[in-house]
Amino acid sequence: MSYELIQLYEAAREINKTDWWHGGHRHLPLIYKQPRTGEKYYIHFVSPHLIRVHIGEAGRYSYQEYGTIMKADPANHPLEVDRYVKRQEIMEVEFFDRSDLPDLDYDRIKMLGLSFRGKKQWPAFIRMTPGGLPQPIEDEGEIIIFREILRALPSLLKRHFGPIPQGTEFTYHHAEMVVADLWDWDGWESPSCYAQPYLNELKAHRVKKLRKIGESWEAIQFFLDHPALDHKVSQQPFFPTTTLLGDPTDETVVWHHLTGHSLTNLSSIPDGLADFLIENAIRPRSITVEDGSLYEQLQDFCQKTGIELKRGETPFATQIAYESVEAARQGNGEQDELEFLSGMMLEGVEMILEARPGMFKPIEREILRKVFTESFFFFVQERGEMLPHWSADTLTDLLNSGVLNHAGPPKIVRTILEKLFRILGEEGVLETGNSLLQVLKNHK
Repeated sequence: MSYELIQLYEAAREINKTDWWHGGHRHLPLIYKQPRTGEKYYIHFVSPHLIRVHIGEAGRYSYQEYGTIMKADPANHPLEVDRYVKRQEIMEVEFFDRSDLPDLDYDRIKMLGLSFRGKKQWPAFIRMTPGGLPQPIEDEGEIIIFREILRALPSLLKRHFGPIPQGTEFTYHHAEMVVADLWDWDGWESPSCYAQPYLNELKAHRVKKLRKIGESWEAIQFFLDHPALDHKVSQQPFFPTTTLLGDPTDETVVWHHLTGHSLTNLSSIPDGLADFLIENAIRPRSITVEDGSLYEQLQDFCQKTGIELKRGETPFATQIAYESVEAARQGNGEQDELEFLSGMMLEGVEMILEARPGMFKPIEREILRKVFTESFFFFVQERGEMLPHWSADTLTDLLNSGVLNHAGPPKIVRTILEKLFRILGEEGVLETGNSLLQVLKNHK
């Protein structure tokens, strides 16, 4: 590993000797194809001192998203900018003055016995994954690939001073490279990483048989502003992804789902939506989404369940998402954000219970809000996930954790939950109502 890292730093030293910015190569759209795996890497000269490499199809998507945002006014698209920043699949190297170099990078350079001199000569390497926080590049395979990309660039840049014509191709140690407009280029294109088949045919069939209502819902996907810890896989902090469906006619949040942003996590979103629709015995006429990746996540599911999926503006869902993020930024951070979402969840429950006015006293409503908030904290922070609906396993875990004790006196919390589950079961909203009541009864 130390040898490969030294070679990576030396490759960075060499590429920094080329004047890629003033030599007419700024924003050069360059694609590198790894000879052994065929994986594509999209190289972006971001500034005179920053080179970013977008990895694979997820990287291609974030690169294209960057271009779309920059063509518009970023100030008018805060959620899109935030989503782009947190959804990147990239490796990058940035060159600093010694005084500005992060301590971690300086310590690594010294550990390897290296030294750099001059302004903007000290390299720092960063790896970002969708939904994750910036981390050092640690994977040996990625270190080798990044090294080979940086080694290949000087020969191309020195060969061409000024803009390089579109379609220019060359090879470096059997690796192919091409200069191409990523919006038009399809020579190496492969299916998007977000387009995954929905494999639960039985559940899709059940959804398709549900009563179709006339409403058209809006869907949006955005990141919470405060990280949780992934206890299951990486042990690294990540920004939970929220997928939200809203009914613009009634101005209500219909459904939302919190998860990590890995492809495995995202594949759970259509299944969570299917569970919600089956539990409520309804199927919307259509769902409108603005974000291309969310469209691809839902596309196969909607096709198999007879729900029309449309691309278009989602003003109501966007406003709800924006209010959630702003509540966190202007208030008490993560707690405000999760309380906002739990409040939306509670409002959805109360709308279902409109036929039974006064069912919850003001103090009971406040305790119920705290129950939802503590549930969000538990599943997002402690387990790195958020279950989209109540189940016997969910309730058992919550009760065993003791976190619901923060919502109020245990006996009162139990009484309120019994009332809630019984009513939702009687209304046919919650098929698991009886099993939840049994869990409450059996728990000591």
